Amino acid sequence: MCVSGGSNHISSNRSFDISVSASSLSATETTSDEKTASIDEILNGIATKLLSGQDITKAEAKTLENITATPQGKGKLTSTQKKLIKTTDKLAKEILKSKGSYKAKQQKVRKLLDSVQDGDLVTQQVKVKVLLAMHTAREASYCQNKATEILKKKGTISEKEILKLIEEDNKACPPLANKAGTLAFQAGKHKVFYDSKGKLTLASPDRKATVPIEQARNNKKLKPAQVAQMIQTLHDVVDNTPYNNVGPMLEFMKFFREASTNNPELTLSQAFEAHQSSPEQVYDKYHSGDCVIFAGKLKSELSARGFKAAIAGQYTGTAWARPPLPETSGNFSIWKGYDQATENVQHCCTVVRYSDRKGEDRVLALDTWAGDNEPADYDSFSAWTDMSGALDTTEGITNIGHILKMQMRGKSKMILMGKAGMQEQFGIDLIRGNIYLNTGGAKGLDGLPLGASGRFSISLQDLRDNPDRQATYYVDGNPVQMTHREALEAFQGAAGERFQLPRDFSGNIMTLAENADDLVSHVLISTVATAKQVSNVAMGAHRLVLQTDDKAREYKNLEGKEDTPEPIRTLINAYLENQEKMRQRFDSLQQKILDDDVNKVRNHAATITAMAAELAQIVAQIEAEPPELANL
Repeated sequence: MCVSGGSNHISSNRSFDISVSASSLSATETTSDEKTASIDEILNGIATKLLSGQDITKAEAKTLENITATPQGKGKLTSTQKKLIKTTDKLAKEILKSKGSYKAKQQKVRKLLDSVQDGDLVTQQVKVKVLLAMHTAREASYCQNKATEILKKKGTISEKEILKLIEEDNKACPPLANKAGTLAFQAGKHKVFYDSKGKLTLASPDRKATVPIEQARNNKKLKPAQVAQMIQTLHDVVDNTPYNNVGPMLEFMKFFREASTNNPELTLSQAFEAHQSSPEQVYDKYHSGDCVIFAGKLKSELSARGFKAAIAGQYTGTAWARPPLPETSGNFSIWKGYDQATENVQHCCTVVRYSDRKGEDRVLALDTWAGDNEPADYDSFSAWTDMSGALDTTEGITNIGHILKMQMRGKSKMILMGKAGMQEQFGIDLIRGNIYLNTGGAKGLDGLPLGASGRFSISLQDLRDNPDRQATYYVDGNPVQMTHREALEAFQGAAGERFQLPRDFSGNIMTLAENADDLVSHVLISTVATAKQVSNVAMGAHRLVLQTDDKAREYKNLEGKEDTPEPIRTLINAYLENQEKMRQRFDSLQQKILDDDVNKVRNHAATITAMAAELAQIVAQIEAEPPELANL
């Protein structure tokens, strides 16, 4: 960012002296040609970086600061030198101002530097002055300072005002690539971040923002043909469009890769805070989406056609809102952590409040479920609010990208469907740690690299730790040696058309693999990290419960028979009683996952294993009875 003004680091007096304490170099009127040349090399290197938009190192910045000019009362300057220094002063001041294009300023600096010769002390003075100005412009805070001034004066700053400041800053100043993906500053309720290239960008509010759903001027007295046009827009956006909640995560991975390339110190959690999810961009890139993506895209398309729509959030208890537990029936289908993160928005629909030709208030509800998407037309706003089940029945969500990003925090497993729908699925499972295709998704794909099991699956750990290690994959029935990276690329080649995979898909999957552990630990809701940590023991306990469930059903049937002998009936009752206790212990285990209590999860799993052994002993006793009794 730029500053609106700045002090002169170098005096324009007629006598001068230049010293370089940081590099143990010095240049005075008696400095050797060799040392003067060394200073020129340093300055030329710094100039090359700054003129190409790169950042200079801390040592190089320190070198610039330590090269100073002080009056000595001697060394009179020629008229040409005086003119050059005057031109330099003017250009330095221009660089430090916020107005004007930074590219134009760069061109002026380049022209100035090209016009001077190395080996001259005045030349070094000129270089230092403009380079210090360029470096200061990169590090200063014009936008923040202006925003602070407005806040002090008015007590608040509008989104329009801060967007104008950002636009001016981005136009006038160079991007700060070394700060890509981090918070620049906060002004009131507004947060300003550096994007993946280091340009300023205004973040969406980090809480759900809503406005009343009102009848806009454009939506008054609509003709039947206009209503039909809105309905057709819904069909155009959603019909035959596959389900996809993979895209938002991969777009975040792309953002992190690009930003961290410019800013190696960037953390994944910092990048997540800075990342701005866009439903429309995901839809346009993947030609697929989920309800949030569809709702955002549909609202945008209706706006392009002259209709004002709103997005209403609903609490529907969808499968994607369930916690990553071995079993999510009953009480465990509710995930309070997810509800809190998404502010209870699990589903979204698009609504248009309008009036018909008679001027009567109506609502067209354009739901965006995959599959059947026939809209409902209500004869009043209250009729829709009574029927919709929407949380925000009178409010429309204005920052739908925030909801999309927050829903990502609960996605330990993501699905991208093929053009044929549900039967074709590509998945990412962060708990199991792999990418995979279901049977339908792999069927009929030539050139698909399969594992020994006959399925497509690649471990995220292999892609992270050993991407270029050779492994045996089976392609069209033949064993082929290829690296895990090559297998991923082969998958994209084989399945790209079916799943409409974008060009950067493999690169984004690689970034996901490299950061999967950090993603689970520091970005997703804490339950996901706990579930991954105890996955093996929790799933093992679940298998034991399922096995004893089978026996429990069998024994309940046997107990109900009148001729079942009393000794067997007693054993059966003992089995059913202990099996119920085992189930209760498993419920407690699941609750401990939600409580992030890893030790209790392991303890409960060990207890379940012991209980299963006791149940096995009862089974042995029942089956040890005389055949005529045991087979009743």
